[in-house]
Amino acid sequence: LQEKTFTFYNIQPAAPGDIIITEIFADPTPTQGLPEAEFVELYNRSNKVIQLQNFGFSAGGTPQRLPAHLLLPGDYIIICDDGVLTDFQPFGKVIPVGSFPAMTNSGDDLTLTDADGQVIFSITYTDDWYQNTEKAQGGWTLELIEVTKNPICEGNWRASIHPD
Repeated sequence: LQEKTFTFYNIQPAAPGDIIITEIFADPTPTQGLPEAEFVELYNRSNKVIQLQNFGFSAGGTPQRLPAHLLLPGDYIIICDDGVLTDFQPFGKVIPVGSFPAMTNSGDDLTLTDADGQVIFSITYTDDWYQNTEKAQGGWTLELIEVTKNPICEGNWRASIHPD
């Protein structure tokens, strides 16, 4: 008799709003302790296991395709350029894209689409969202304050409190 343990994941398609952007690092200079490279952080606020393969992330241009990765309910993932993957690994789970889309420091339109091109999440941020003039000069991320509240509301974003 042989036994083998395995985990079965019931992978389901993402619906709009299941995955949201929770952190934006559009202006990494001057560095305040994070790697000097742009990134976004995604959060799965659904109860679904979602396969991110071929999802697209864009900052107003052509979407960059995400590699295979199962995003479990309640999980966060950092999306960055493949050239800085190892720099971000100490900060959590990370997946790279071949060429991370350049984000404008003062604000931009960010969009996450599924493999079929359906918009899962879209947000337009501005540097006013930092709510801190000094931190808006660079080196600090914009972070979503409360993931259960409206993630596209300007008042639900601020400059990160902690340099990590």
